[in-house]
Amino acid sequence: MNIVIHGAEFINKGAEAMILTVADALGKKVEDSRFLIRLPKIYFQEAKRFGLVPVWCSAADSPLHHRFCNKIINSMMYLKCRAVVDIGGYQFGDPWGLKRMKNIIKASARHRRLGHLVVFMPQAWGPFTGPGWKEGVEALLDASDLCFVRDKVSMREVEKLIGTNHPKIHFAHDIAWTFKGAPLEIGQSILDQKGAFNERNRICVTPNYRVYERTNGKDADNQYIRFLVSIINYVCTVHHSQVVLLGHEFFKDKRLPDDRTLCNLILSCLDSSLPVKHIDQDLSAPEIKSVIGNCDWLLSSRYHALIAALSQNIPVISLGWSHKYEELMKAVGLDDCSLSLQESNDMVQKKITSVFARTDSLKQVIENNSVLIKQSAEGCLVRAANYIRSGC
Repeated sequence: MNIVIHGAEFINKGAEAMILTVADALGKKVEDSRFLIRLPKIYFQEAKRFGLVPVWCSAADSPLHHRFCNKIINSMMYLKCRAVVDIGGYQFGDPWGLKRMKNIIKASARHRRLGHLVVFMPQAWGPFTGPGWKEGVEALLDASDLCFVRDKVSMREVEKLIGTNHPKIHFAHDIAWTFKGAPLEIGQSILDQKGAFNERNRICVTPNYRVYERTNGKDADNQYIRFLVSIINYVCTVHHSQVVLLGHEFFKDKRLPDDRTLCNLILSCLDSSLPVKHIDQDLSAPEIKSVIGNCDWLLSSRYHALIAALSQNIPVISLGWSHKYEELMKAVGLDDCSLSLQESNDMVQKKITSVFARTDSLKQVIENNSVLIKQSAEGCLVRAANYIRSGC
């Protein structure tokens, strides 16, 4: 039974975590299932490594005969397809534009005409302002079988357009809550190789190149970079912490900037005597989670890095850019553990000192709240598997 995974690749490690979670969970519940994913050829080895079947996805500017071959390959794949599972984490709303939604609706409708089931796993939705969104959401639901929304703000945004209790819309927390990382020994080995020995309070920092792009200034003068540098200086000198810089997005083409670019930029702005290490190799999603699992705190602008920590009962400080970060922190009871670029250095330092002092109590809060969250994520996967297996 062919199941096609859409909406993710192996560049972003949060997306990779969702790919592996879907393949593992559905593979156990749907007999004789085989998971296909469209990728550039450069990422075929990653897919095969995890037992997935990669299908060539050529760039739009490829030679005509390449595009023709690609259409034939994809057509053969879709003819034998049972279901399409879209795991895009955030793709419908003002930040992405109506055109993106229309393209996804067009593809989903084509799958439905071929008799494929179309399932959208939990993601953030909205905000929806301006004309066209109501018709867009309604068309997307017409072109799908199941759609999951992963936070309360997103659900309210959807319900403003289509009303409550729509039979195809369901609430569920992000499936990455159930993602299994590599054994902690692997993460510790990676840290040891970089000289990040656990002799002090260890804080993992995962920056986000998308936030850098949205922030004023370039290179060391960028507001986001200055903000992170100030925090790292503070936790190293005042709280005697060790900092581990860890990317969450890696391009194989070294000419393209990614999270490692930011980590190197941050390093260049710090005194070399500070206990700061950069894990600069291209790690897998399971390895990323294992590294985070060996840290005492996580400061992150990466949504799925936050989940990787929280699902292991590790306290976090969030520095986000959309409502999905606020909703995640509310769900786990860490409302006051978020930072904003608009806050003064004095306010940020006071907040960090306060949350560090409550490490043990915050761990208990996370543990208490994450039980139902994980059950919700697991329930989503079970529901999706049952629907694909039986068609209802």
